[in-house]
Amino acid sequence: MMAETASAAPDARLARPARLRFVFGGRLLHAAEFRLCEAHQDCAAPPDWNTIPAGVRAVRVQVQPAGRLPRIRFLADTIRYVPSQYRRFYVEIDGSIESYLRKFTHKSRNTLLRKVRKLAAASGGAADFREYARPAEIAEFLGLAREVSAKTYQERLWDAGIPRATWFREQTLQAAARGEARGYLLFCGGRPAAYALCAVRENILVAERLGFDPALAPLNPGTVLLYLLLESLFAEKHFRVLDFGPGEFAYKEHFATGHFPCAEIYYFRRNLNNCLLVGTHAAMETVSGAMKRALDAVGLKNRIRKWIHRRAEEARVG
Repeated sequence: MMAETASAAPDARLARPARLRFVFGGRLLHAAEFRLCEAHQDCAAPPDWNTIPAGVRAVRVQVQPAGRLPRIRFLADTIRYVPSQYRRFYVEIDGSIESYLRKFTHKSRNTLLRKVRKLAAASGGAADFREYARPAEIAEFLGLAREVSAKTYQERLWDAGIPRATWFREQTLQAAARGEARGYLLFCGGRPAAYALCAVRENILVAERLGFDPALAPLNPGTVLLYLLLESLFAEKHFRVLDFGPGEFAYKEHFATGHFPCAEIYYFRRNLNNCLLVGTHAAMETVSGAMKRALDAVGLKNRIRKWIHRRAEEARVG
């Protein structure tokens, strides 16, 4: 799916603050802050540091590798760090929503549509789904999506969601002015229930940030939002693909029509500080991954995850 290019070409417009998160046992222990440039092309060549401002510590790219990449590789003036490799899921927007739904079993299809009807009933008879595209609309979207994001355990535990930072708002509005951002909101009872902030890459829509109000979890607002988003895309036929973005999650696999291998690569300037940062992060990721696999083997992983979510919710309300 990704187009191949010869070298990493960071976009100066996308230089921004970033955090390398140190997570252990589902808890955010530390976040190392620095500036990086994003490169959206599928390219695995290290950057030319002479063309990158001195204040930028790293370049991040997402690539479609031919095989499994080593986690750390030391190059002449660069440290190549691959913290995650995963299957990246997508939906091809081809045909009609009815033809797409035929990919599900009869039972799964009925369950999905029943969830849509249930939330619509709770909203007064019709699901309130809205799209935001122009800069003024995206500004409104960010405020409403922030209301939802602030309630999620992902934000409280992992610092994920819709950032309140000024740089994020400015970059998102700039992207909207270039026609490179879309926002989608689902409302229930007049209040925002779920959001999706997407990036536009030519004829591909990338779902970069998603979340829903945990208080409305019995109504499955995240699932309903994704269905209504897909329904809108199949009707509009402007985009060729809905790309679910980084990370493997069960809901992505459930909705997807395909997937491809993807690796997230950080290119750091080669110096002592960055060697220590990358080495420490890689060691923690290795230990944390081994612990997850061990817990999963004895059937405790899901129980511990639910306990973490419950504690986070108790902290929010109490």
